[in-house]
Amino acid sequence: MSTKFVQIATFNYPFPSENFKTELINSEIEFQEYQINESESVISVFSVKKDDIKRVTFIKEKIDIENSISELKHKNKLAIKLAYIAIIAILAHTIYQVYSFIRGQLW
Repeated sequence: MSTKFVQIATFNYPFPSENFKTELINSEIEFQEYQINESESVISVFSVKKDDIKRVTFIKEKIDIENSISELKHKNKLAIKLAYIAIIAILAHTIYQVYSFIRGQLW
């Protein structure tokens, strides 16, 4: 009798796809994986046996949380860098305006 596999998750390759794959292997869960090539990225699609859906759902949620935290950290770093660039630009503009004003008053 053949065991049916159910699609349970899709992740970007290589991260977090490889993390999910590692968790499945460590949990000794049988799975199938295939990849879809899109214009700018590769997506891994995972299927598991119906018997393992509850265990895999827990693993998927864990990987989703880790991925979300990682993305937030990356976005926060980018926002901080952009804020510093904006502050430096405003400061440079202000110094130039003050210099121009003082120069105009002295001559």
